[in-house]
Amino acid sequence: MSFTPLPNVTPVANISSLAKLLGTTVKNLEYILANKDKYWCPGKKIIKPNGEVRETHNARPKLKAIHQKILDRLLKKVFYPIYMQGGVADLINPRSCRTHAAFHCSKSVVISEDIKSFFPNCDYENIRSIWQGFFRMEPDIADILTQLTTYKDQLPQGWKTSGYLAQLVFYDKEPLLVKALANQQIAYSRYVDDITISSSRPLTQNQKADFISKICTMLYSKNHRLNRAKQEIFCPSVNGTGKTITGFTVDSRKPTIHKDRRLKIRAAIHKLSLRFDVEKNFADYNSDWESLNSKVGQLKSTHPSLWKKNRQKMVSIKPTFKRKKK
Repeated sequence: MSFTPLPNVTPVANISSLAKLLGTTVKNLEYILANKDKYWCPGKKIIKPNGEVRETHNARPKLKAIHQKILDRLLKKVFYPIYMQGGVADLINPRSCRTHAAFHCSKSVVISEDIKSFFPNCDYENIRSIWQGFFRMEPDIADILTQLTTYKDQLPQGWKTSGYLAQLVFYDKEPLLVKALANQQIAYSRYVDDITISSSRPLTQNQKADFISKICTMLYSKNHRLNRAKQEIFCPSVNGTGKTITGFTVDSRKPTIHKDRRLKIRAAIHKLSLRFDVEKNFADYNSDWESLNSKVGQLKSTHPSLWKKNRQKMVSIKPTFKRKKK
């Protein structure tokens, strides 16, 4: 198993070569860089499981086209180690919150950590380090690519390039951590900002503290830190059963969705159906439907027959709301 991501691209020497790579002209590239605020626009609002609203970002067509070229010609050329489980398209080894959970099924101890304010804290220097340090771009080219892939000196959640760059933030530190943990039979995976480690054998309190400290050291090196409020440690002596990772229960050999959560989804579908006749053309109903439809989709890989049944119900109450084109 390889722990180190590899760029597999030729460094770009000058702005003319970069413009050609991105399918544009130097003049157009310079104009977009000088007027980047004009090419930003808000993305969809995501309703998190706890009810909080997460604002996302979008880009207007000219900048979005450049993002697609950066994605196709640079970021998708990278070899991403399998422990990087989010934000990366992989036809051979598909990656998702479910496959992230699968790393840790049937383990005696599972430690789940959340990186606090991950995307906002992926700042200009973090992203520039990827373009210059990892991709070996010339300093001026690294600056241009950083300007194209950040907004207000942050990594914008929702841009095409952001998920891939998020996986590379710890490119020079994470492989060392994963290898050190593997040498002690500790499994590691990261689903964007969700880090999970697990062990098949019981661990002492000192061992757990040591492994968490190693994670903290990696994060601090890039000006990130743990969200202690979201830390979860599952083990037989403390929790018995019910170990969950990114919404999946990992007590058995394969990830499943807990019965309580399945029942909540069914109840939510019924509750939403009562609003359909009156609210089907309302923006709020549309947002609630999209959020619930995403939760229903998570059933597909673990409970396919239940997913099919719920999916049919969701189709029957699909909103008719149409967003205005900008």
